[in-house]
Amino acid sequence: MTVEYIFRPHGNAYSIEKVFNSIIKYISKQNGFCVIRSETTKHKIWPIAMVYNIAKYALKSYCHKRIFHITGDVQYLACLMNPRNTILTIHDIVPLRSKSVPWYSKKLCYWLWYYFPLKRLHVVTCISEATRQDLLSIFPWAESKIAVVPNPVDEAFVYSPKTLNLNYPRILHIGTKANKNLLRVIIALNGQKCHLRIIGKLNHEQRLSLDKNSIDYSNVSGLSDEQLIQEYIEADLISFPSIFEGFGMPIVEGQAVGRPVITSNIEPMISVSGQSAIFVNPYNIDSIRYGFFSHTVSEMQDIINGGLINAGKYSSSNVVKQYIKLYNRLCIIS
Repeated sequence: MTVEYIFRPHGNAYSIEKVFNSIIKYISKQNGFCVIRSETTKHKIWPIAMVYNIAKYALKSYCHKRIFHITGDVQYLACLMNPRNTILTIHDIVPLRSKSVPWYSKKLCYWLWYYFPLKRLHVVTCISEATRQDLLSIFPWAESKIAVVPNPVDEAFVYSPKTLNLNYPRILHIGTKANKNLLRVIIALNGQKCHLRIIGKLNHEQRLSLDKNSIDYSNVSGLSDEQLIQEYIEADLISFPSIFEGFGMPIVEGQAVGRPVITSNIEPMISVSGQSAIFVNPYNIDSIRYGFFSHTVSEMQDIINGGLINAGKYSSSNVVKQYIKLYNRLCIIS
């Protein structure tokens, strides 16, 4: 079986690529599978690029006997692709829910990124039950088409034992976008003995808040996979009290390395963590502070042990098995 994984243009971001790199690496080792990678074409006038890519992949899907897997973000490609050999992964519905997205962009996304792809295809996957429910709240007629296949944790994230320093913990915070909730974390750490290690580019408001709250912090961005893993290894606690996620990969990555994760008491974080995390109200400063500093070493160890078990569910082998079942389902349809 040949599977062509379709990615957005190189350089736009890397989260989706990172997830599917793990899948491709594992599925390439399976007997009888041939993997092809392709990227959509960029153009400075984006409507031209969109029309070109829709036509290009529609033609390919009808001319080649292979499975086409749209990995995310460029889901508009599915509008004209062959439903008998095309599968789409949807990561979230942020464009439809975000208040910062203009109404005309929401309309465009509604029809080309969600409605027509869902109408056309036989098989669509979501990375979490929360994303599936978000979709069904808007497109209830698509229920029979949508399956949940979680993101895999890269096999390079392995257990690394460490004696936690809870007297002056190194807190690793992944991400600086608004939904990552960094500003509330900063306020929650005011006056606390800790070092905040932030991964991602800081904006002016975040830097001002760090200085105002006298936070002992360091910041880095653009890390390689190996460097990111080392950040998890050096951390005592993982900070991920996000206010919105399609999945929440840092939860599972932190668990796989063997670190306690502080995350939000909302979905999908509760389900993704297997309830083996410290849960906080992401909108409440006191709750976030309590999550970081009010647990004993023994309690932390119990959380770590549960997290290691939960992380095993997200191994590449388990996730790939689920995708192979869906690929075989498409072969039956075609």
